[in-house]
Amino acid sequence: MSIGDSMRIHILVTDEKGVTYEGTVELTKTKPSASIGGKTHQPPRIIRKAPQAIHALYLTHYFKENKPLDTIIEKLGAMRYNFKKHTVEMALQRAKYLTNTGNNNYVEKYPPT
Repeated sequence: MSIGDSMRIHILVTDEKGVTYEGTVELTKTKPSASIGGKTHQPPRIIRKAPQAIHALYLTHYFKENKPLDTIIEKLGAMRYNFKKHTVEMALQRAKYLTNTGNNNYVEKYPPT
């Protein structure tokens, strides 16, 4: 390994009981698409469409309880997604992981994994 391909770090930590731990770690350069925790790290995707925004809400367990359409639109607006009402309504109707419980209320069919 040439100089600049690795970095050595010395760590000294004291816990709440006053016990001290120390160690040295050598880090090596990786490719930009390095694997972190078994998964390839990807830069965050920009959400540009209503179905993507609805899916992002679903992944945060937002639809764990019944949510009316107007509340969903307000939530998206608070997140700075300002889609037209009809666009959001169509995205909700097409989301296979949500169900309409009547009067434009939506709840998840199953929790996200």
